[in-house]
Amino acid sequence: MSAQAVLGHLLRDPDADLHRRALSAETPRARWSVLAHAIRPWSNTVDRALVGGGLADGVGWAFAAGYQAAQERLIPDLPPDELAAFCVTEDHGGHPRFIRTTIRPRPASAGDSGQAAAGDRWYRLDGQKRFITFGQHADVLLIAASAGEDPSSARNQLRLVRVRARQAGIEIRDMPELPFTPEIPHAELTLADVAVRGSDILPGDGYDRYIKPFRTVEDIHVGAALLGYVFRVAQRYEWPRPAREEILGLIIQLRALGDEEPVAAETHLALAGFFSLLHRLLGAHEPHWGLAGEAERARYQRDIALLSVAERARQQRAASAWQRIAGP
Repeated sequence: MSAQAVLGHLLRDPDADLHRRALSAETPRARWSVLAHAIRPWSNTVDRALVGGGLADGVGWAFAAGYQAAQERLIPDLPPDELAAFCVTEDHGGHPRFIRTTIRPRPASAGDSGQAAAGDRWYRLDGQKRFITFGQHADVLLIAASAGEDPSSARNQLRLVRVRARQAGIEIRDMPELPFTPEIPHAELTLADVAVRGSDILPGDGYDRYIKPFRTVEDIHVGAALLGYVFRVAQRYEWPRPAREEILGLIIQLRALGDEEPVAAETHLALAGFFSLLHRLLGAHEPHWGLAGEAERARYQRDIALLSVAERARQQRAASAWQRIAGP
């Protein structure tokens, strides 16, 4: 669909009933089911993030809409009404050299659920992960695992493995709430001889095809969802028209970035510029949150700290991009 279509949707706010239904859902999975139904008609994943953010009641669920849309951008066949979680980080961080979770061949056993397709092989998944978004509520886990070291380069060869969250050998433990967006839970994950088929291992290099671009794709989609949420608040409480026009301008800029190659230096530089403008816009229009009432304003001020979580990584990507543009 066109940019005009999604901007018109945000301006006319036709989803008031869906917004109420989402708020009345008793579990994160139930709420996501409502939101997923609302955003499904939008084929562009940035548009899904925008519309999903517009249905959110705060930064937390705006993040959730952007996070899910980002995963769909990289893996289009994810079940649209289920919560997926990207599982990379371990005890020492998320850099490829720190990934100790392993994927290894294994013989099939009587306890394996289902049958491997003809020619398919069985593998075992072992390891631990931290900061699993949605924790106990996730339906699908996308797990970064090492297939061993490349003898020619000594590089940790990574794969991305898709598994059901409640299959045998998976233990999920809740982590303490973060000081912001407490409605989005996180968990630790232990994998012990989890049986997976070869078809559960996503094609291509796990780092180059999925992990490396995901951070940029996530930034774009979470940024879009946050703008969708802020614009809906601005419309509902009639912020000054110039403020709303500035938000729409940033939406168009970010929507265009969503179509670009996520690992390109030019994309990283433009995204750095977007976040600079976003911080400036949010700061300039913070007084307007008084129109929304004290409770919503306080929740927004608490949760907008989410934006700073990945700021250092964004700055590093921008610095690296400038070096790549400059050449040797």
